[in-house]
Amino acid sequence: MKKTILFSILSVLFFASCNEKPKQTTAVKVQEQVNETPKIINGVYKVNTEKSVLNWEAKQISGGHTGIFPVAKGLLEVNNENVIKGSFEFDIKKLEVTDIPKDDHDYEEIYNHLIDPDFFEADKFPKANFHITDFSNGMITGKLVMRGIENEISFPAKIKKDNAQLILKSEEFYIDRTLWKIGPKSEKLFSLTELMDSTIKDKVKIQFQVYLI
Repeated sequence: MKKTILFSILSVLFFASCNEKPKQTTAVKVQEQVNETPKIINGVYKVNTEKSVLNWEAKQISGGHTGIFPVAKGLLEVNNENVIKGSFEFDIKKLEVTDIPKDDHDYEEIYNHLIDPDFFEADKFPKANFHITDFSNGMITGKLVMRGIENEISFPAKIKKDNAQLILKSEEFYIDRTLWKIGPKSEKLFSLTELMDSTIKDKVKIQFQVYLI
């Protein structure tokens, strides 16, 4: 009798275990999100003049000024995500001084001083031009023409695609204004003991951001 009861219990447990559905383990696949840099399509891109600008900062021994040059026009040719060539034109007559309000009585005086023959001589040389000769390893090299004088410059820059447009952005870099005969009162003309507050530093800081479509 005991054997019969034990056999019955074991039978019930066996059939119950057979009817129980096995637990399924769900494998969770983790998809890594790869932030791919959008590829730059081959072609010739034109500057968006409404958004593009070149920033400058000129220092004196005491004080100084900041401002912008509008980008009047420009083209950039890209092939296999490499910049083949490019050229940009800056409007000297439309320069702006940004550290002084335009309604300030000093603004017009400073503006007129910058476009006169001592500095950019804008009536004779209303445009400045930059022609890219090489863009590799994060460095742009090209010919900068101002006041009819051409000099080669190099500076770090990056280009990226942003939706339908390209953005060419430089890091801050310096040019020596005296190479283009821009402005009087060079540091080179004075000894350290003779420097005056009005002396303009030879190195001018430049940074630009150009949008192309």
